[in-house]
Amino acid sequence: MPEAASPRERGFTLIEVLVAVAIAALVLLPLLHGFSKALDGAADSEAYEEAVAIAQSALATLGTRAPLAEDRGFTRQDGRFTVAASVHRYPLGDASAYVVPCELSVAVSWGEGRKQRSVTLQTLRLGAQQ
Repeated sequence: MPEAASPRERGFTLIEVLVAVAIAALVLLPLLHGFSKALDGAADSEAYEEAVAIAQSALATLGTRAPLAEDRGFTRQDGRFTVAASVHRYPLGDASAYVVPCELSVAVSWGEGRKQRSVTLQTLRLGAQQ
């Protein structure tokens, strides 16, 4: 007749396993939620950095091919980003000035699900008097 197993050798009961799984789930779910939020934040940051790079590039090209003028703005699609640039002249009291300050503005917008994001960069440059 085989010997009965000692209490140490019997293993876990089904109830003990279910309780252990429930406790593990209660501990891991908040960790997974936090990990998911961190990944979303990293994706948002990456999109923001890309939008800033696009805006900087658009600012750098304004006024390089043609003189700065009010009608030199543009709107274009750059992948998932919409880029809108504008140029506004500041009139000076002295009409004989050779150069006038121009405000260059570039707005880059994109959608992330239901959220609409945007970044706007502005700078001043000197343009020729017209």
